Amino acid sequence: MKKCLLCGRKLNSNENNYGNGCILKCYRLLDMDYKNIKNKETVLNNKIAKISENKNLNNTLKVKLTERYLSLVLLSSVDIAFYDKYKEDIKQSINKKSFIGNELIELKEAYEIYKFYNKFYDALHIKNNEIIFSETTQNIIWKALNFGLSRYYNNKKHLSGITQKLQYVFWKSGVKILSISGLKVSTKLLNHAINENPKNLLITKGFIIEEIKNSNSFKNKIRDLLQKCDDSISMQDSIEFKEKDLKASLHYMNLNINGKKINGNWNIKVKLEDVFDFTDLKELHEYIDNEISGFILSTANNAAMISTSCGVLKPYSITIEFEYKIGDAFEI
Repeated sequence: MKKCLLCGRKLNSNENNYGNGCILKCYRLLDMDYKNIKNKETVLNNKIAKISENKNLNNTLKVKLTERYLSLVLLSSVDIAFYDKYKEDIKQSINKKSFIGNELIELKEAYEIYKFYNKFYDALHIKNNEIIFSETTQNIIWKALNFGLSRYYNNKKHLSGITQKLQYVFWKSGVKILSISGLKVSTKLLNHAINENPKNLLITKGFIIEEIKNSNSFKNKIRDLLQKCDDSISMQDSIEFKEKDLKASLHYMNLNINGKKINGNWNIKVKLEDVFDFTDLKELHEYIDNEISGFILSTANNAAMISTSCGVLKPYSITIEFEYKIGDAFEI
């Protein structure tokens, strides 16, 4: 039994290509009057053949043309850059009168994109400065999140433009939460991860280094290592940060230190390395205000895995280099 070309449901007749409700939707898409028209599919096919200047086609090609043309109409209202290539491919197919055998998006897929785009329109168009945690905003984001992180919908390639953009909104909300909570390091590193192509970070100055220098985790680690040395040190080890912001964002890092003791004072060069890959997101709930932590962090780990596989979150390398005087290390 044939299936409706628009919704994909089974049809009662093999003579039709659309269900009764769907053929009316097609007419509405083109602002066509469907009252008192008996052979609605034939009229629709002929109308599209005329307006697309493809008149001399057999019935089979007219049906395929209608699919292509309606797909283009549906996608034309979807303002997401991901679908620009889809639209261009369909336009070329119509212009070249090449409707059969091409691996283009199907009409039912275009209709699904159109439906979900309109369903989640508010979430898809939330701007960064509008991410505030009112009840209305939370409801918008949570409803969209359920769809954007669904493994079922993420397996549908044609919906990637929508699911990925909804995930992006989710993680922008996460950045806002971290910022509100005063976790400056975590805010910076997560925000960098949701760039389209995040570069590896080399940090040689700034507040992240100051946070590390002032942390007891760092001071204690350096002191323990230097107690094993005489007048020089060249050592590779690792460090675990226990301070809330550093633990949430850096946590475990490779540590490389080189230095000498001159006139009783140590001067060392420190190099820290790690990959920012979201493995410690579960730790964040310990450090964020309870009132807002549940808004995003209860699903953070699963969300991170899905968003990473979808390319929304991109792991990147972090290298932190600075010089450090041992006198500061013992002032704990």
